[in-house]
Amino acid sequence: MSVRLTSRVLLPHYHNIKHRKARVDAQKQATFQKLSRDVYAVIKSRNGEKDPSKNPRLARALEAARKASMPRQRIERAISTVEKDSSISDTVLFEGVFPDGVGVLVRATAARRNAVAGEVRSLMSHAGGELGKASWMFTERHTVLLRDIDKQYVDDIIMFGIDQGADDVILIDDESIEFLCSTAKERDEVRRALTEKFCFLDTAILLALQHVDPKVFVAISDEAATRFERLLSALNDHADVLDVTPSSRDTTK
Repeated sequence: MSVRLTSRVLLPHYHNIKHRKARVDAQKQATFQKLSRDVYAVIKSRNGEKDPSKNPRLARALEAARKASMPRQRIERAISTVEKDSSISDTVLFEGVFPDGVGVLVRATAARRNAVAGEVRSLMSHAGGELGKASWMFTERHTVLLRDIDKQYVDDIIMFGIDQGADDVILIDDESIEFLCSTAKERDEVRRALTEKFCFLDTAILLALQHVDPKVFVAISDEAATRFERLLSALNDHADVLDVTPSSRDTTK
């Protein structure tokens, strides 16, 4: 009696892996597309300024692209698109509030301002919220990020940055430091002082960044948190939305 071997039993497993890989690839491409939109939107918002040292929002967008392992060629293509596509416009900010007192900021491309406003309003309404003032729940955070520093100079750089007016410092790892500053002016002064004092920083990566962080934290019920998480997911999946910042994700019974 002969025995015939077949790989058919492996097919379901193979298809599961194939489908998961396709889903991951699709999510990655969507992320890259959103990051590309962010790069050229923040360049255009600063009258075509492509120097990250002079455009903190661009520096933040490029740092986000780096963390997402976005290919360099794709980043460069996004930057060059600004010169070629006159339809690319600035960004627009939508603010939303919810019955539980939670706020959310939604930054999107402004090319379809009215259409996107209606779509964002619809998503918020479906989750039990509405467009309304929420920016008071957030604060701007200005930082100077240094990466690829020679380890032997880290302590000297930290002490000097604090002496120059940085409010605080975060040692990310042995070769990365982030200085926290209260204002954009203080951030730029710390960055300038660092580059003048430590000429070797030319071989490192030094970025002036601008972030938006929540300053009001609201504990919400599990049920409300579930609706809010679905809203955040839907907003992040929107093709025109660049980033979403909620005031809180804390929950309580």
